[in-house]
Amino acid sequence: MNFRILPGDSIEGVTAHVRATVANESVAVARSGHANEPRAISPSAAPSFKLINRTIRELFHGTVVAPGLMIAATDSRHMAPIADAIYCFSPVRARSEDLTRFHGTNERISVANHAELIRFYHRLLLNAAKGDSK
Repeated sequence: MNFRILPGDSIEGVTAHVRATVANESVAVARSGHANEPRAISPSAAPSFKLINRTIRELFHGTVVAPGLMIAATDSRHMAPIADAIYCFSPVRARSEDLTRFHGTNERISVANHAELIRFYHRLLLNAAKGDSK
């Protein structure tokens, strides 16, 4: 089984829950492969979140920005030891027909969306360089 562990829980807690749920000593429950403890929740009041929020609203007018839970595994887990906060965000405009291609055959985004991604990250870097996270 592949578990996505919620913030506040742990690998040990999930393993204990599985053992208690199975409740059968003839069934072995053991961790296999690579596992990561859940990351800490990054604060939405932090200057870095405000910077992302402002940049999104500048480029995508009328967009509501709200924190959420990222259930996918990302390479950002490797930054946890050196980062105060980690925010997973990418302004990809995925249509319903695009969703089946994520990590699959013919994975792609539109040329227009690629240009939007470039504009977003360019603006984010400019805003960060100004130190303006209002």
